[in-house]
Amino acid sequence: MNDWSLENPLFPADYDRIGFWLERAFERVPILADMGIKSVIRGAIGHTPDGEPLFGLSGLPNFWQLVGVQVGIADGPGLGRELARWMVHGETDVSVRAYDARRFGFVPPEDARRYGRIKGTEDYEFRHQTPIPGREHPELRPYRSSPVKEKFEANGAVFTQVYGWERPKWFPTVAGLPQEDVIAFRHTAWHAVAAAEAKAVREGVGIMDSTAFAKFDLVGPDAEMVLDRLTTNTVPKLGRISLTYMLTPTGRIESEATVTRLADDHFYLVSAAVGEVKDREFIETHWPGGADAELITRSCDFGILAVVGPRSRDLLSKVTDADLNNESFRWLRSKIVTVAGIDAVRALRVGFVGELGWELHCPLDRLGDLYEALWEAGQDLGVANVGNHALDGLRMEKQYMISRDLTHDVTPDEAGLQRFMKVDKGDFVGRDALVARRALAESGEHPYKWVLAYLAVDTDVSNCHGGDCVYAGGKPIGLITTAGHGYHVDQGLAFAYITPEHAVPGAELEVRVIGDLKPARVLGEPAYDPTSSRLRM
Repeated sequence: MNDWSLENPLFPADYDRIGFWLERAFERVPILADMGIKSVIRGAIGHTPDGEPLFGLSGLPNFWQLVGVQVGIADGPGLGRELARWMVHGETDVSVRAYDARRFGFVPPEDARRYGRIKGTEDYEFRHQTPIPGREHPELRPYRSSPVKEKFEANGAVFTQVYGWERPKWFPTVAGLPQEDVIAFRHTAWHAVAAAEAKAVREGVGIMDSTAFAKFDLVGPDAEMVLDRLTTNTVPKLGRISLTYMLTPTGRIESEATVTRLADDHFYLVSAAVGEVKDREFIETHWPGGADAELITRSCDFGILAVVGPRSRDLLSKVTDADLNNESFRWLRSKIVTVAGIDAVRALRVGFVGELGWELHCPLDRLGDLYEALWEAGQDLGVANVGNHALDGLRMEKQYMISRDLTHDVTPDEAGLQRFMKVDKGDFVGRDALVARRALAESGEHPYKWVLAYLAVDTDVSNCHGGDCVYAGGKPIGLITTAGHGYHVDQGLAFAYITPEHAVPGAELEVRVIGDLKPARVLGEPAYDPTSSRLRM
């Protein structure tokens, strides 16, 4: 619909169109029928591709957006306030990351109109359906596919999408189930399948498609200086990998990234998929003046297969001549290697499941060849394909956070990231604000109102979900950010921001899960391999 004359006028009432639902409403609330309909307001509603507003920066200098707000009476005042804060102070006070207009940065400008029209229509169709966890919206799928997508599909995968990329959720045909998704608020057939996939990772070897990440090369004589000024952790040495963060100017969390030093003047940055535009804009906005370096987006140049599990070294040794022994290829190290005849594979000994393993960053057009070679070589090792459901459980067992746990309305200290904040290394974006806030907190003048806690939740027939409430003594004290089931430890696990006095290991709490209060307790260490010995095998 492109007629701008429809922006404001109201349409005439059409009771026939909604008559069925009016009758049901009158049956449920009889007083409505007695009072009758006094007036009708019927106008056009803007539908974005996912139903949420387009908010904030647009990619054009000083051009801001606040459009696609379907429930203006409810959302308008708060979003207007936060947009004003962002424009004046450089950031919002509460997290509006889910509304960030840049979340559709994978759609090229020439396709934006078509994409918005088709996905917006789809959102209209889904708008009033119950938002069951895991529900997929199928229009214009796949939008971004790696060459391995069809191969996973042939092996029985059911997919989700991350920033336009297709990623396997689970593999139902392995358990003799139809190749179709199953969703519900409670545990479904995929719960047992994900448990089997997780077992393969804990006891043998699995392959995961991790292509859906934002990837950048930072190159040039001043690349190290740029990175040092923008990030919180120490810049890694040659051949090493570090986890680091970018902060807002007020010292709150902007982004998380792994940094690999491939050469003296070459760094490889990997961050969350939705950071492809957002993180690049942050880096460019805070770029040190006169720095001789270049940031190159590589998200569509490299695909990623993760080979993980105690037998991952055995599998990789079949397809590469690179020395994979622990003495020559340690944890948090990287090498450029040849794998299955594919040159220039960036092999990173890092992962997100808490086991021995490597991420293989391969030219995207060769990713299918790499998968076929790994899959064939792993048959006698019992290699398994592993989907997103299993990954969630594996990372929860290791107390690994994701971007939904680290939003920009919290500080790194509230999120427990102190060890990554190297305030003594020199100036970086947000450092002074972080130090000042620490001083206020230590003095008691401005204590932290919440901290991130890691919880064991005694769920039985369902996982808890983001937004579920945490209670202590019957009183609400915080909210779940992300959660999952630890299949190896057979325990529900969650992250939650709660009041600091309750974030003490061993503290007994409760979490409301599908209406019922379930026992929970604060954990002081990862539920699986707290010393990370498995990573260093």
